[in-house]
This record gives sequence, C-alpha cells and structure tokens, in this order.
Amino acid sequence: MTRLSHTSSESGEARRLFSLESPFPEEASTLRFLEPPDTCANTLWTRLFSGDYDKPFIVDARLRRFLHFDFDAIQSEMDLVRPDRLCLAYTRKMMAFLLFNRAPKHVLLLGLGGGSLARFCYRRLHDTSLTAVEINEHVLALRPEFLVPPDDERFRVIHTDGAAYVADLPSRMDVILADACDRSGIAPQLDDLTFYRNVRRCLAPGGIFVANICGTQDSRNAHLLRIRQVFDEEWLALP
Repeated sequence: MTRLSHTSSESGEARRLFSLESPFPEEASTLRFLEPPDTCANTLWTRLFSGDYDKPFIVDARLRRFLHFDFDAIQSEMDLVRPDRLCLAYTRKMMAFLLFNRAPKHVLLLGLGGGSLARFCYRRLHDTSLTAVEINEHVLALRPEFLVPPDDERFRVIHTDGAAYVADLPSRMDVILADACDRSGIAPQLDDLTFYRNVRRCLAPGGIFVANICGTQDSRNAHLLRIRQVFDEEWLALP
C-alpha cells in the first residue's frame, strides 16, 4: 500500500512525503521518503535494498520515529510522546559533558541528524546559545519531521561543512559535540588531524569536545589516535 503524508516545512509550505508500508510482516511501520507523489514504489524498493538510495528516510513505528540512511543502522530515534527524550544510549553518553559543565554558555553541534541532541539541549539548557551545523540538505529537509526547534535568538541551524565551519570559527565554544556520521561511519570531512586541531583551538578555557566515534574497528582506532595526538592524555573513551 502506498500513501502520502502531509506535513509542514519550516517555512510553512506544505510538504509531501512519499510513504510505503513496511515490507517486513513483523514490523508495523511506515517508511517515508523525500520523493514526489508519482514515485515508482518497486524502483524505490530496488534502490533501497541494493544500497543505491542516497537520501535519508524516516521509519515510523508506533510511537517512535527513526532516521535511516539505509537498513543497516539507525541514525536517530525520537519518542513521539516525549520528543526531547534521548532514546539512544550514545546520545545520553554524549551529554555526560554536563558532569563537567552544567551550564555552558555556547554549544556547537556538528551534525544535526534527527535532532536528538539539539532538541534535548534546547529544552533543558535554557541559558545556552546553540549552533548546529549540517552539510546534508536532505537531512535539513526532514527537520520539521523531527521537531527540531525553529531558529531563534539562542538556536540556529547552518547548512555548511562542519570541518570548514570550525576551521573559520573565530569565537570560542564551551562545548563542541561532533555527531556527524554517514552510512559508512564518521563523515569524511571530520576524518582529518587538522579538524581535531581546529576543534581544540576553538574551545574556550576548560572547554569540552565530545565525539561519536563510529564505523569499523580500524576507523575508530584511527580517530582515537588522532584525538590522543591533539589532546594528549586529556581524553576519555566510553564504549
């Protein structure tokens, strides 16, 4: 069965997401795509299962909403009843920076994704200025679906490359959260020693950098080595 769902974009214009019922009989869920109404469902399934589909998509399962790049991994999860709840364990661990700084003035989020960290920080850190940087225009197009707050005096989302943004950032941040991943692991723009050096330069005195290290074992080890090169022994890894 195919159906269209109607939502509102940030600008208030109507947005249609092409929807399909889950092909898996044990899953009572709906998949939703940034595709036009006349999309061929069979062609879309073929691209999804071959790994050729290059846009993020939504899976709605009862009271949960998930962001996917493919069927191999979940990128983000949102509780539709409590949207600012951190559903995935790694997001709760990233917020452990609050053990060291309970009231940061400036937080930079590299990677928006489904907005879990952005929503949590916006709802809970009332005196914090938040900037989120996201390079993927299709992720940004799904921003209303994940109830990411609109830009205001203390929150803004910027469409640009996170590594380039940090390289040109003149101000200092109390906290930098890097959660920029694609279907293969950490986004290639962040896979560079210069990126980590720029991050350290942009931290205020006593500032904290938190990164979601994902991907293959070799990739994770390489990133941890770069972090150790830049931050010496002032780092901690949580599984």
